[in-house]
Amino acid sequence: MSVSTAQQGTPLRAVGAADANMTMLADFATHLRASGLSPLTVRQYPYWCRRCLTDTGARWDTITTAQVERWLASGSHWRGETRGSVFVALRAFFAWCRPDDDPVEPIRRPRKVRGVARTMPDDALTAAMASASEETWWLLRLASTTGLRRAELAAVHADDVEAGWLRVMGKGSKVRRVPLAPDVEAWLVSRGGWAFPSHGGGHITPGAISARIKRSTGWNAHSLRHRYATNVYRATRDLRSVQTLLGHSSLATTERYLEVDEDAVLAAAATSWAV
Repeated sequence: MSVSTAQQGTPLRAVGAADANMTMLADFATHLRASGLSPLTVRQYPYWCRRCLTDTGARWDTITTAQVERWLASGSHWRGETRGSVFVALRAFFAWCRPDDDPVEPIRRPRKVRGVARTMPDDALTAAMASASEETWWLLRLASTTGLRRAELAAVHADDVEAGWLRVMGKGSKVRRVPLAPDVEAWLVSRGGWAFPSHGGGHITPGAISARIKRSTGWNAHSLRHRYATNVYRATRDLRSVQTLLGHSSLATTERYLEVDEDAVLAAAATSWAV
């Protein structure tokens, strides 16, 4: 899509910046859905683009590379993964709506920074489950035994249970199967629909999942995913299996989820100590 084909017949430059931006971002979201991208991507990409346009006060068709760079620089407090996600969102948007005049194209992609696993401690999980309501207890049990992302947890449905396995629609609309503990399987089947339904119908939002876990444990939802990955790897030393269970396309991504096992590091170093 290009400026010349976007909104044909509509005098875009006569429209206010906010209205023009919202119209184009809505079209971008439609484009992402039509491309088969995950609901999370469909929400996040337009969100970061809207933040950029709103903070700079610019229109999508006139914002400059310098403006984008200054805005990215203002996010120096972002974690490395967040910075990368923001850049990818902006790159996708402007490559779609301004392919011949992309203001992000000249900007160097942020260097990937290896993250440190943020794993929820066992005592925090145990304490939270001891005082949790029934539904929150099962949310923590499901999250800690499957390693699902928050958006995946929100969308769990009884129909996705298949003889001890859970069918999961992950990022990029990739489907994987994750083994279920017997008690978790029985609970999900008993729900007969959404595991975590919303009051208005459908399932609750990923944000609601995050809020419940944060409120009950004091830790974010992703820390349970890190905990799951670390525990599975320590028990098996099988990185490929962990990669499959988490739904990662890259082993390098999986490695970032593993908390350093100091005992294993010590044992490895000790092999060189013999005189």
